[in-house]
Amino acid sequence: MGRTYFRSFLRLLCVFFLLLPQSAQAQDAPSGSLYNLKTASFPVITVSVDVYDAAGNFIPDLTSTDFTILEDGLELSLDVLDNIDPGMEFVAAINPGRSFGILDNEAKSRYDKIAAALGIWAGNLPGTGNDAYSLVTAGGPSVFHIKDPQSWLTSLEAYQPDTKNLVPTLDILSRAIDIASASMLQPGARQAILFVTPMSDSADLSTLQSLALRASQLNVHVFVWVVAGADSPLTPGYLALEDLAKQTGGKMFLYSGSEALPSLAEYLAPMRSSYQLTYTSSLTSSGNHTLAVRVTTPAGQIDLAPLEFKMDIQSPNPILVSPPDQILREYPDAGSYDVNSLAPAEQKLELIIEFPDGHPRQLVSTSLVVDGQIVAKNTSEPFDQFTWDLSGYITSGRHEVQVEVVDMFGLQKASISIPITVNVTEAPSGLVIFLVRYRKWMAMSAAILGSVGLAWLLISFSRKRRIKKRTSRAEIQSAAIPSEEKQSILRRRSKQTPAYLEPIPASEQGNLQLAAREIRFGSDPTKSTYVLEEASIEPLHAIIRRQEDTFYILDQGSIAGTWVNYEMLTEGQHRLKHGDIIQFGQLAYRFLLSKPPERTGPRIIPEKPGA
Repeated sequence: MGRTYFRSFLRLLCVFFLLLPQSAQAQDAPSGSLYNLKTASFPVITVSVDVYDAAGNFIPDLTSTDFTILEDGLELSLDVLDNIDPGMEFVAAINPGRSFGILDNEAKSRYDKIAAALGIWAGNLPGTGNDAYSLVTAGGPSVFHIKDPQSWLTSLEAYQPDTKNLVPTLDILSRAIDIASASMLQPGARQAILFVTPMSDSADLSTLQSLALRASQLNVHVFVWVVAGADSPLTPGYLALEDLAKQTGGKMFLYSGSEALPSLAEYLAPMRSSYQLTYTSSLTSSGNHTLAVRVTTPAGQIDLAPLEFKMDIQSPNPILVSPPDQILREYPDAGSYDVNSLAPAEQKLELIIEFPDGHPRQLVSTSLVVDGQIVAKNTSEPFDQFTWDLSGYITSGRHEVQVEVVDMFGLQKASISIPITVNVTEAPSGLVIFLVRYRKWMAMSAAILGSVGLAWLLISFSRKRRIKKRTSRAEIQSAAIPSEEKQSILRRRSKQTPAYLEPIPASEQGNLQLAAREIRFGSDPTKSTYVLEEASIEPLHAIIRRQEDTFYILDQGSIAGTWVNYEMLTEGQHRLKHGDIIQFGQLAYRFLLSKPPERTGPRIIPEKPGA
């Protein structure tokens, strides 16, 4: 008997020393890791951090001052520190054996009590969240990676293990590790396994060691509930299961049917915390970069292993939106030729700003550059609008216009140069300016002089009539006008312009007589026979020429165009006909001959008999 106990003691001692190296893998210093690096919102970057003490427990209650960002070795401070739930991939692995079916005095089996405890836990879980649930059983239903805990519970409740005939196997645990490590949750989600099993045999020791090492390397936490008698000896299998839990950061519990089962929520609570760091990057170049984090904890400083990542960073690209080809600056009315009155005095310009790297970010400034000189600059919103001051442009010319943009990193770029022509209306000569400027006063003076002359004539005529009335009627003889003189007077009266332009609609200014061989129309008094005051009229807009009794019209390259019967004239001259509608830009006239051609009336041709 003594030899038997001695051999058992030696076997346990060997197992202890065999498992000691695995257990010694427990951390002897604080540690941590970086994961789930997100750069999609660059320059804002987020990364998740786990920090553990020497016992492997998560270190809570750290503040933003405890973290230092090292981006390509450059120290940066945090913008935001969040405590987040990274999510949980939970797997219940049921490995039934005979010990599961032992009943208590109320005829409830050990497994029934375990299933009831799991049901209470699952019933209190939220319907939605960051977690996923799986169930691995022997000879029963299995579910994988489902988000709804109630569906998982339904599968658990449907499982009734054959505790008398099923043989425990570590394949259940192996499958559970595979499922947990293949989590479909976001990076950084925790993996936990609840392994419910009877006591393991000594033959399973090497397999348990291998599974423990694999679960530890995959960061899968294994919690072990051993279903066995309360007085079960510390067999090598028991110690191996205990080491499995310790090595993977889990816990082990021996359940004989009478104890209160541990709270799964308390098991998993320490795994539901992680730190998310948010900071503003200072990177200004594309390529490979590194991100490391230094953490100051009560247990000492931790330098976490850096993550490598790749960034595409390009300068923003400014583009002018629909800039005008030319700008016309002209005097507001014909009587004012002060260069300060030229209009428009400014031009609005808009631009769009593209980020070819796909990372919109803050801007520092945008500049409007004309002929190589900055003429306007924005250092605050809105960055996409400019007002170009035109007051200094008093002569016509072509100008190269572009925009420049500088972002928060100092990256800058200029748009392509776009030519814009500024056309400035030329002021007429001094005499013409005088005549145009004071034409109203001169007209009034002429009207006054004409009125005075007319009054004098009327007075003279009235005095003559009174003298004639005093003369005897017999002495009054009509002075007959010789027939030749009458004909001369009639010829003079009938001599009128061959054609004229009638305004549409009728205007107080009356018709435009076409008496000369060449009549010029435009807005410039120095170039035009008739000055047309309208914004769409060019300085010299069009010409009408008379050849014998035929009239021709020619456009002079105007922008608004010269139109005849609503058709724009092109190059060359166009013959005018009585009644044609002529448009100079926005002004319309009807061309009329003083002697319109006779219209031939309709004729009725009688039908021949027998036809």
